[in-house]
Amino acid sequence: MVVVGVISTLSRLDFETSKRHEFIIKVMDDGTDIYSDFAKVLIHVTDTNDHAPQFVSSVYAARVHEMAVVGSRVIQVQATDADKGNNSQIQYSIQSGMLTTECRHWLNEHAI
Repeated sequence: MVVVGVISTLSRLDFETSKRHEFIIKVMDDGTDIYSDFAKVLIHVTDTNDHAPQFVSSVYAARVHEMAVVGSRVIQVQATDADKGNNSQIQYSIQSGMLTTECRHWLNEHAI
């Protein structure tokens, strides 16, 4: 006779807190001579994209001389994402502000 047992979660699992859960389970019969067996259960938690990227600073400021060579580095921004793997990949884009046509063209070519 095959009887199925189900293991289910009682609370939300978080990859960043614990990537793996391990425990021992036991099965036993109700016979006059009780027999039992044990097995190890390994549960690997997979990451979901549950953390938003965050900038290291909320404001970035820089100065650049009007005679700076085209392609000069003006400022470097930095953000982090607590997720792992592909879920932690970050892309930057400029959402608003005053950009000249030349600046927009350069940004499009260099895809920040």
